[in-house]
Amino acid sequence: MTGIDVTTLQTSCLNDLCSVTVDGLPLLVRPVRPEDKDALVAGFESLSPQSRWYRFLSPMRSLPDRLVRHLTEIDHENHEAWLAAIDVGADYHPIAVARFVRDASSDRAAEIALTVIDDYQHRGVGKMLMFILAESAALHGVKTFTALVHSDNWPMQNFLKKFGGIVDSRAPESINIQLNVKNVINDLSGKFEFAPAHHKSLL
Repeated sequence: MTGIDVTTLQTSCLNDLCSVTVDGLPLLVRPVRPEDKDALVAGFESLSPQSRWYRFLSPMRSLPDRLVRHLTEIDHENHEAWLAAIDVGADYHPIAVARFVRDASSDRAAEIALTVIDDYQHRGVGKMLMFILAESAALHGVKTFTALVHSDNWPMQNFLKKFGGIVDSRAPESINIQLNVKNVINDLSGKFEFAPAHHKSLL
């Protein structure tokens, strides 16, 4: 249905909790849960004003409760999100989230968003989550990703274009980039080693 042989997808991280090391960072990765509300708010507060602007396309100072519920109370089919947390000794702290929301007009398309706390940007965490997100999307029949990106957010624009992303439309302060899920999987396949992890709290 998607042009991807789902039997070949790496599935060790698509059902529960997995571990992976990225640029020397020991990470745990799992789907976002309703109980992640406080962690999501804390992560938002750790973002710089510019990163908040780029993520929400507005100078948002805090996350409204309604938005927090939308970002954490998800069905994992039409709305999926993955959280990456770093091992800091006896605890784990979330540092990044990637998500897709299926397009209401096409079940084969989904809009994506990717956020990495400033201190951990440009280290490969975003690529790792992008790979998991793409595999998860493929298993749910999604073949096309779209991303609404701030027109000044050149790092994200370049990141998406590396996977063959093309500009679909433009607005005064944003552009819409479209990319093929299969390209993301092919480009990143084999670059990360995932392993099942013990059921240890991320928070």
